[in-house]
This record gives sequence, C-alpha cells and structure tokens, in this order.
Amino acid sequence: MRTIITCTGYGTTGSSAATNIIEEFKDIKSLGSEFECSFLHETDGLKDLENALREGHRLKTDLAIKRFLRLAAIQNKQRAVQKYFNGNFVRHAEDFIASISTANWNGNWHRGADTIKYSKDELLYYNLAKQVFLQEYSYACYSLFEPDTWHPTYHKRNRSYYAYFDSSFYEKAQKYVNKLLSEISAHINAKKILIDQFFPAYDISSYLHYAPETRIIIVDRDPRDMYVLNKSSWGESYIPSNDIDTFINWYRGIRFSQPHELQNSNVLFFHFEDFIFNYEESLLRLKTFLNFTDEEHIKKYEYFNPEKSIKNTYKFKNYPQWKNDIKKIESTLSEFCYNFPSDINTSLCIARTEPIEEYIKSADIIQFSKFLPLKYKKKIPIFLFGMTKFGSAIESLSHRNNLKTTVKGLIKCGIFLFTFLIEYIYAGLIYLKYKEIK
Repeated sequence: MRTIITCTGYGTTGSSAATNIIEEFKDIKSLGSEFECSFLHETDGLKDLENALREGHRLKTDLAIKRFLRLAAIQNKQRAVQKYFNGNFVRHAEDFIASISTANWNGNWHRGADTIKYSKDELLYYNLAKQVFLQEYSYACYSLFEPDTWHPTYHKRNRSYYAYFDSSFYEKAQKYVNKLLSEISAHINAKKILIDQFFPAYDISSYLHYAPETRIIIVDRDPRDMYVLNKSSWGESYIPSNDIDTFINWYRGIRFSQPHELQNSNVLFFHFEDFIFNYEESLLRLKTFLNFTDEEHIKKYEYFNPEKSIKNTYKFKNYPQWKNDIKKIESTLSEFCYNFPSDINTSLCIARTEPIEEYIKSADIIQFSKFLPLKYKKKIPIFLFGMTKFGSAIESLSHRNNLKTTVKGLIKCGIFLFTFLIEYIYAGLIYLKYKEIK
C-alpha cells in the first residue's frame, strides 16, 4: 500500500526540517521541499470547490468549477507539476469535473466569463454573431409584455457547469487524487512518498476525505524568533511584523484550530526547536509515527544537522532594540513560546547589520508614492537593467549556492540575453512616461 507523508506548518515555521529528516530514511521518495504540492488547499483548489458545491448555488458552482480548472491550468505550467504528473495534471482535473457535473452546456451569466480571456478574433465573431441574431430575430418578434422594457439579446457563450455535493463526491475526489498519486508513483516508483505541503495545518479531518491514508507532520516555531527573523532577515510580506500588536493577533489567529488538529491520530506535532534541542527524542517520535526503523535511517545528519541548525534559534536575544516587543510576545503568547534549555549559550551576539524591514520601508515609499527620490536618479540605468529578465538572472547568480543551481542560472542568463535590449528600452519608456506621477 502506498503511504503519503506530508510536512506542513504556518509559513516559515520550519516544516522543511521535518522534510529533511524524513528524506534521510531508506526507500523514501521525496518530491523535494522546493515543490509545494498544494492543489488540495490552494485558493480555488479542491476544498474551495467542495464548499461551493455544498451550497449548490446555480451560479456559484459554475464559477467554482471554472476557477478549479483555471488553477489546474496555472499549476500545470510549473516544471515540477509537468514532471511529477507526467503532463496529465489538467486532464485528470477535467475528468474529475466531468464525473461530478450534473450538466454542462454553452451558456452565459454576468460573471460566467470571469476566468476567460477572449481573443480579438473571438470578440470580433461574437459581435458578428450578435448582429446576425438581431437581424434574424428582430425586436418586433418579442411579443410578451415586460414592464421594464427587457428584451432578448445575444451573449457570449462559454462552457457552463452545474454540480452539487452528494454522497458520491468523496469517492470521486479520492479517485481523482489517486490518479494523480499514481502518476507520481509511475514516475518515482515508491511505496513511501513524501509530498511537501500536501495538506494545510487547518481542518485536517476534512482533507483526509480526499486522501485518507496521509500522515501529516505539523511544525511550529517560537513566535519571538519568528518575529525578529522576519524583521531582520526574511522580510516576508505575509507576516505582519511591522507592528507588534498586529503580529500577535495574527500569530494567535492563524493557530485557532491547532488544539483540535493535534487530536487527530493522523497528525504528529513538533516544535522546530525540538528537532535541535531534543533531537533524539523527536527522532524516536517521528520513527514511531511513520513506522520507520533505526536501520532505515541510512543518511543521518546528511540533510538535517541540529548542530548547524541551532544557529537559526534563540535569535530574539540578538536584537535588544526589540526587547519590549519580545516581552509583549512572552506575556501574550506564552503558550507558544518555546522553553529553551537552561544551559543554552545566552551570551548576546548583537546583530550589527541593518534590519531588512528598513530596506522594505524605503521601497514601500516609492511603490505607494509613485515617485523616485532625487538620490536614486543617478541609478536609473542600473534599476532599468535589474527590471529586465536578464538583469534579474544576473542578480540571482549571487544567491546560487551550488554548481547545479549556478549552471541553471547561467543558462537563464544566456536565454534572456537575446531579449535584453528590447526589455531595457521598454522599461525606459515606461519610466519616462510615468516618472512625474506623484
């Protein structure tokens, strides 16, 4: 029987540590932590489709199905999706929709084309078709009494759907998911498959309806470290670390269902810090949960080494400028704060570099004011260069840490070089057109 294992969290909480440890075991085939296979819980994914079908609204179901199919088409453009699903990702989505649809036809409603971009040819022939309809039908033929002067007209047709949730939905959803997993199995031929972010950390019991045998590892991180790391180094805009009260409300809010999720027998919970300060105990819990043996752990410390990753913990002590914020976190989020060992090295290593949030503030001012300060005017040629794909590829070379990724970067540079001049001129023209906007 095929076993699906997934590691998940709340964004930058360290689930990749669990992924790395599991990858050290024999006979585990991983899709890699760089590929987040999230089609179940992505916006417009399978769960959102189920929610719309449960309501059964005649128009909402049509749009939900179209959004589901559009998401499949968007995700299918990813190289990893093409690779692991053998180019059949969209086909399986279309087959699933066909299996659950009560009816489909060429129809129209006021938002029925939200997911469709018509070409100029299509718009031309629609307008011609509308004129044919008006000429053939003629307003005079409409003899019913309508007090608001309504009369028939011709609208752009597109594929329309109706479906509703019934007792067969989960069975069909499982067949759909199993077909996709079979594509992966055919590609990597394994009984134990590790898929990063396959499930979210929320409402797990609902997602188990789609893949009942999935084993889920949730990893969370100390809010103090998460706060200072985002302000100092990560700069992730989905983490509201520019205001301490907002951060606290957000951090607690997105964990609203955590106590409930941890009651699920398919779920195992870890603190990221436990992988470092209680490594052997955490490893034993992981092996027991996944039915792994010591003999199968053939690459121990190769992908995750607690002695190296310890550098990523206890970071809030390095930033005394935020000590008041840290105290506030400790008083309001105490149940989430990790109990670090008493013998940990608490000597301060004050960070001297400028926090990333300061650079973000400078960029935000330009984005929202739509005005470039005078001190940057001389750097316009450099900025325009960076706005091109070639410039972006050149910049990325400094962040590529091994031979494989460096070679990929150089190949990109070579490809984008051919369009560089056109992109550079275009960026310059756009800047000249809008530079006076304030």
